[in-house]
Amino acid sequence: MSTTELPASHAELMDGVYRWQRHIYDLTRKYYLLGRDRLIDGLDVPQGGTVLELGCGTG
Repeated sequence: MSTTELPASHAELMDGVYRWQRHIYDLTRKYYLLGRDRLIDGLDVPQGGTVLELGCGTG
């Protein structure tokens, strides 16, 4: 099911959840990501290696 097929009530619910957060998202995002770069550096991925990132993003 694509987002264009979602019932209006679901769209309204999501709008209600994120309506106020969208104003502060960019300002607060850096605090959610604290330590991320150090963690990634600590993975010690070999040259040419691959990292699969799961469950990332807002959607």
